[in-house]
Amino acid sequence: MSSAAGVEEAGQLVLETPATDVALLPLPGELRGGATIHGVVNGDLPGGILVVAEGGAAPAPYGLADRSGEFTIFNVAPGSVSVVGYRAGLEVTPVTINATAGATHELDLDAAAAGDE
Repeated sequence: MSSAAGVEEAGQLVLETPATDVALLPLPGELRGGATIHGVVNGDLPGGILVVAEGGAAPAPYGLADRSGEFTIFNVAPGSVSVVGYRAGLEVTPVTINATAGATHELDLDAAAAGDE
């Protein structure tokens, strides 16, 4: 696995790899400093689940679970949010947290095939 070094170019952070270059745009000041939510979706084949922090500021911030079920959601507005997951054929049990600006919150979500108990 290779790693990319970040290079500042015209106010953007550019990650350069042999396969591709990715430019990351800075967030406007009013959107910075929110909470980070990190966790794992437990269950069979958790990869690709869309994980959303609902109930806070719109648009709702989201992340995608990787193959192991790990996800991170950045810039979550402070306050009560329900962390939910979506993928066809799965039911994900939501978890409600009180997001704190600048903090990282750790949580696990449980997923099961739709209709399984």
